[in-house]
Amino acid sequence: MSNFVDEKMASIVVMKNGQRYTRTNRRYGQKGEVQVIRRKMHRVAGCVWVILLILTGCSLQMKRSEESLPEIKIGIDAMYTPYTYIDDQGKFAGLDIDLATEAFKRASYEPVFVAIDWKKKKDCLADKTVDCVWSCFSMDERQKEYAWSRPYLYSSQVVAVRSDSGINHVDQLRDKNIAVQYDTRAEKLFQQADPDKVPTVAYVYSLASLGECFQAMQSGNVDGVAGHRTAVETCAKSSDVSYRILPESIANNRLGVAFDKTHTPYRIKDALNKALAEMEQDQTIIKILHKWGMSAEQEYVKP
Repeated sequence: MSNFVDEKMASIVVMKNGQRYTRTNRRYGQKGEVQVIRRKMHRVAGCVWVILLILTGCSLQMKRSEESLPEIKIGIDAMYTPYTYIDDQGKFAGLDIDLATEAFKRASYEPVFVAIDWKKKKDCLADKTVDCVWSCFSMDERQKEYAWSRPYLYSSQVVAVRSDSGINHVDQLRDKNIAVQYDTRAEKLFQQADPDKVPTVAYVYSLASLGECFQAMQSGNVDGVAGHRTAVETCAKSSDVSYRILPESIANNRLGVAFDKTHTPYRIKDALNKALAEMEQDQTIIKILHKWGMSAEQEYVKP
């Protein structure tokens, strides 16, 4: 009878835990139940560890992937406000800094900005000091000198004069002295003296930065400063002397990112072009322009 009861109890245990046991007594049944529970706990713990390892592995892999992004060295003119400059905290800032950071992030590259001597940008590309140059750089009339990205903005070239100047129109610059930044579109315009665009001036001063150009005009050494509209307007606002922009634009040009023509990294350039196209489509370029207080209609190359 006792065997029967023990066997029935064992059967109950079997049915309760979904396990089959041989004939045994109550004590064995309890021990077997504990063993089954332990085995199940070990299985659950094992599954938990597997899941944790998978999640941890994914997290480490994502972190490793982010840390191992290939670097892209971007040469900039660190004195070209508001496109590329050094802010009060000693960090690179500006419209082109934001655009480049977003574009290369989308292209899966880590941007590293390098302040270069803008006069030596072609040499910096040739000796691979930098991979590209991005600093409000005009593409027009330079197509044969560099390998270019697609245009991302455009800019008009203008002339600023002192507010107390008697010069009111571009054609009144004839036989006057003009200051421009070295190796810029404005420099070429006045040096070549295309009569359809600008008058023949007495002398063209090519200086290292627009800031120096405005200092020369403030001291009375030159009668006007020529350059990209937004950059000229920014320098004029920060000057102690009042300036005004002449109403006529002397040229309109596209802005792009320049690569060395002899060893162009086409994979990087193609990835950048794709990212810029996406930024045009989702209006990221317009949002960044608005952040810097610029007009989308004036600066934006529409797709």
